[in-house]
Formats: sequence, C-alpha cells, structure tokens
Amino acid sequence: MTIENIMIQTDQVVNDAVCCTVNLPISVLNTFLNQVHTQEDEEGAVPTLTLIHDLQTRFWGPTKELREPDNNDNDNKESNAGILDTPFLNLSPVAIVATLQHLTRTTDSAIQTDWFLVLDARSMEDHTAVIVSVEQEEVRQVRVEWKTASRYLAAASTSHPGIDELIEIAEGNEDGVLRD
Repeated sequence: MTIENIMIQTDQVVNDAVCCTVNLPISVLNTFLNQVHTQEDEEGAVPTLTLIHDLQTRFWGPTKELREPDNNDNDNKESNAGILDTPFLNLSPVAIVATLQHLTRTTDSAIQTDWFLVLDARSMEDHTAVIVSVEQEEVRQVRVEWKTASRYLAAASTSHPGIDELIEIAEGNEDGVLRD
C-alpha cells in the first residue's frame, strides 16, 4: 500500500526521524502527530518530527500527517489496509541508525541519524515514544509521553537538559515515563 507523507514547509535544516519498530495503524500514527503538533502550537515550537514510512522517499520536512490512498476500489483492497508496514520492523537502535544513514545517503533526506524517536508495541497502549541517542554504538534512551516527545527530543539533543538527566527524571516515575 502506498502511503503519502504530507510534510510541512519550515525553516528547519534537519529534522528528527520517527521510526516504528512495529506495524502500527495509520490512525494511531496520525493521533500521535496530532498530539505532538497541538503541543508544539501551544508552546510556539517549530515542528521537527518526520515519520519515516519507507526508505525510498526524500524526506525534506516534518510530517503533518500520513494519508492512505482511496481504497474504494474493491479489487484493490489489501489485507494490511490502514496499517503502516514499517521499514524498521523489530530493528535495534544501532540497526535503525544504519538504516537512517543509508536513507540519507540514497535519498538526500534532511534527517538526523544519531537522535530519533521510536514508536514501539507499548506506544499504542500508553501513548508513549522512546527518545533514542546512539553515539559510537552507545545507546541511551528514555520513554516520554507523546505530546511532549518533540520538546524533550529537542532538549536532549542539545543538552538542555541532557538525556542522562531526562533518564534520571523518568526513572523516578513509577512507570518510567518522562511526563510534564
């Protein structure tokens, strides 16, 4: 199934990748994006999250939403309609970095490869994402609620506060999730 990634024109030079390690419903991904954008609007922040839905597209801006093709043609219905078949299925953070680096080389996409968000099996259950930093194969990660994922990713990647401090705060919460 071909999915259209509707991107937003911004002044951002490089955007932050959102990678799914499980196949998720497009409606869930759009709910995630909507919550992030609503929070960004409230805070006056520029959108930066780009949902990577395939490895052939040139990603030039943050994702506004994903759109499915019109499936009114009964002969063209697929069993996975409404589900994103992720290119990051079951990949480790280090493997995701390698995949993102390959994507940027082959498509000239404007995305960071050492800091990114992961949406995993838990994401749909509790509306959380994982901020991941991979530097010289050292993986550090912290789970955050959807609405603040963009803010905390931007903060951690610029060390204000750093990811270690965010991890410490999240570990102080019963569910291990960084929340406002």
